[in-house]
Amino acid sequence: MTTTSVRHTPGFGWLWAATGISALGTFVGLLAMGFTLVDVLDASPAAMGLIPLASITAGGLASPLIGVLVDRLRRRPMMIAGDIARAVAFAVVPIAHRGGFLSIPLMAGVALVAGVGNSVFNVAYQSHLPRLVGRERVVDANTTIGFTVSLAEIAGFGVAGVLVGWLGAPNVVVLDACSFVASALCLLAIRVPEPARDGAGSGRRRRRFDRAEVTAGFGYIRHQPVLRSLVGAGVVYDASEAMSGVAYLIYVRDRVGFAERVLTPIFAIGGVVSLAGAWVARRAERTSRTGLVMVGAGLMRTVGVAATPLATAPNGAGVGLLAAAQIVTDPAWALQEVAEVSIRQGHSPDEVAGRIAAARQSAGSAARVTGILTAMAIGATAGPRTTLWVALAVCAGASVLLAISPIRRLRSSVEAS
Repeated sequence: MTTTSVRHTPGFGWLWAATGISALGTFVGLLAMGFTLVDVLDASPAAMGLIPLASITAGGLASPLIGVLVDRLRRRPMMIAGDIARAVAFAVVPIAHRGGFLSIPLMAGVALVAGVGNSVFNVAYQSHLPRLVGRERVVDANTTIGFTVSLAEIAGFGVAGVLVGWLGAPNVVVLDACSFVASALCLLAIRVPEPARDGAGSGRRRRRFDRAEVTAGFGYIRHQPVLRSLVGAGVVYDASEAMSGVAYLIYVRDRVGFAERVLTPIFAIGGVVSLAGAWVARRAERTSRTGLVMVGAGLMRTVGVAATPLATAPNGAGVGLLAAAQIVTDPAWALQEVAEVSIRQGHSPDEVAGRIAAARQSAGSAARVTGILTAMAIGATAGPRTTLWVALAVCAGASVLLAISPIRRLRSSVEAS
């Protein structure tokens, strides 16, 4: 196994820069979009669920076909196309606000286009990385990028509240659009040749999609024990996270009454502690404890999720509980994210890697849609706090599935199942 640092791999620096810049814009834009919905458009719990629902549904439905294209075509141009689609979508928000026609349906349309762009970029990126850096370096690559994303979270959430107060939430969304333009330019700067794939650039007539080709990723996951367990637990975590996402801001801001100047530093704490999660993922790989550490992270994540609904007043205790939720949950999530992607990349043959990544994304999207719809129904009848408690129960279920799966015996991301 080579000992050369992944940072010295040709082309990785530009890919690293692209993901870091777009992550910074995304964290700023994520908070700005949330404040736009709550403060500018006075969104109801149902409307708060509609926006991520549009994004996730669009990306999930498009994923299987995107996976086929990723396995047929060059992957880096597809990443650039995903960036451009997202840049155009988010640029609409400040324009609409200035024009006086910003609305919930328009925000849903933005989310829909951005969701497809996210799917294109993510499937292509996850499939391209092992080929660019080599399978033996995927954990180091994912950890390095994970560190950068955590730093972007610190900076993004740290300045987002100030920018929202200064420029107004809709205008801050333009920074997200600009970050995707910068990401596309970084990807264009990569000079490592990417071989043409099936029919790409060869002039041959492209064959039509068929059902077997589209569903190949699902079939491979179903027959591969490690991937089946990984995806099974992962989609349950996705459902829990989606439920929390619908209820969280409404609960802590509208129901409990935390001010944005208090919330943004708490959000930034998550970025700081996420650095530890990425570092532990790398250490687990090097010490052959990847599976056990993933299971432990699941238990930590469950404990952390419980802290938020326990914060019932905007006082010192409430701030402490929200901070504790970030401190415990974010590093566990970061560790699992790095480990899951690395394991999937390590167990995916290149010729079907795009469809495996797309199958995971499609299954995760279905779980998230289920979580959002459940959260909307519970929120409308029992309120956001009850929604958070149900999300906790779902998260605990995912952790149990992970603990009893073959994952716990996995020593490294590339170990054969």
